[in-house]
Amino acid sequence: MKTQIDEKYCKGCSLCLAVCKPQALFEGARRRNAAGYIIPAYDDEKCTLCGNCEWTCPEFAITVDTSTRNKRK
Repeated sequence: MKTQIDEKYCKGCSLCLAVCKPQALFEGARRRNAAGYIIPAYDDEKCTLCGNCEWTCPEFAITVDTSTRNKRK
Protein backbone atom coordinates (compact mmCIF):
# COMPACT_ATOMS: atom_id res chain seq x y z
CA MET A 1 0.00 0.00 0.00
CA LYS A 2 1.52 3.29 -1.10
CA THR A 3 -0.96 5.55 0.68
CA GLN A 4 -1.47 5.10 4.40
CA ILE A 5 -4.05 6.55 6.74
CA ASP A 6 -2.95 6.77 10.36
CA GLU A 7 -6.22 5.91 12.10
CA LYS A 8 -5.23 7.38 15.45
CA TYR A 9 -5.00 10.87 13.89
CA CYS A 10 -7.89 10.72 11.39
CA LYS A 11 -10.94 12.72 12.51
CA GLY A 12 -13.24 11.59 9.72
CA CYS A 13 -13.62 15.05 8.17
CA SER A 14 -13.87 13.59 4.62
CA LEU A 15 -11.79 16.37 3.05
CA CYS A 16 -9.59 13.68 1.50
CA LEU A 17 -12.64 12.14 -0.17
CA ALA A 18 -13.51 15.47 -1.78
CA VAL A 19 -10.06 15.97 -3.37
CA CYS A 20 -9.46 12.37 -4.52
CA LYS A 21 -10.15 12.62 -8.26
CA PRO A 22 -9.75 8.87 -9.03
CA GLN A 23 -11.90 8.06 -5.97
CA ALA A 24 -9.22 5.86 -4.43
CA LEU A 25 -10.46 7.12 -1.06
CA PHE A 26 -14.13 6.57 -0.42
CA GLU A 27 -16.71 5.91 2.27
CA GLY A 28 -16.31 2.24 2.88
CA ALA A 29 -17.74 -0.10 5.46
CA ARG A 30 -17.95 2.82 7.93
CA ARG A 31 -15.05 1.47 9.98
CA ARG A 32 -14.35 3.59 13.08
CA ASN A 33 -11.12 4.33 14.88
CA ALA A 34 -10.66 4.22 18.67
CA ALA A 35 -12.01 7.77 19.02
CA GLY A 36 -15.16 6.86 17.08
CA TYR A 37 -14.37 8.71 13.85
CA ILE A 38 -15.26 7.05 10.55
CA ILE A 39 -12.12 6.15 8.62
CA PRO A 40 -12.16 6.33 4.80
CA ALA A 41 -11.64 3.17 2.81
CA TYR A 42 -8.78 3.02 0.29
CA ASP A 43 -8.33 1.29 -3.09
CA ASP A 44 -4.64 0.96 -3.96
CA GLU A 45 -5.43 0.09 -7.59
CA LYS A 46 -7.16 3.43 -8.24
CA CYS A 47 -4.58 5.62 -6.48
CA THR A 48 -2.46 7.76 -8.82
CA LEU A 49 -0.16 8.95 -5.99
CA CYS A 50 -1.05 12.58 -6.72
CA GLY A 51 -0.76 13.52 -3.03
CA ASN A 52 -3.90 15.69 -2.92
CA CYS A 53 -5.26 13.77 0.06
CA GLU A 54 -2.00 14.17 2.00
CA TRP A 55 -1.84 17.93 1.35
CA THR A 56 -5.49 18.42 2.27
CA CYS A 57 -5.61 16.46 5.53
CA PRO A 58 -5.68 18.96 8.42
CA GLU A 59 -4.61 16.27 10.89
CA PHE A 60 -1.59 15.03 8.86
CA ALA A 61 -3.10 11.55 9.05
CA ILE A 62 -2.35 10.58 5.43
CA THR A 63 1.05 9.71 3.99
CA VAL A 64 1.60 9.11 0.25
CA ASP A 65 4.77 7.29 -0.81
CA THR A 66 5.59 9.14 -4.03
CA SER A 67 8.93 7.36 -4.47
CA THR A 68 7.19 4.79 -6.69
CA ARG A 69 5.14 7.34 -8.68
CA ASN A 70 6.95 6.77 -12.00
CA LYS A 71 6.74 2.98 -11.67
CA ARG A 72 2.91 2.98 -11.58
CA LYS A 73 1.36 3.46 -14.97
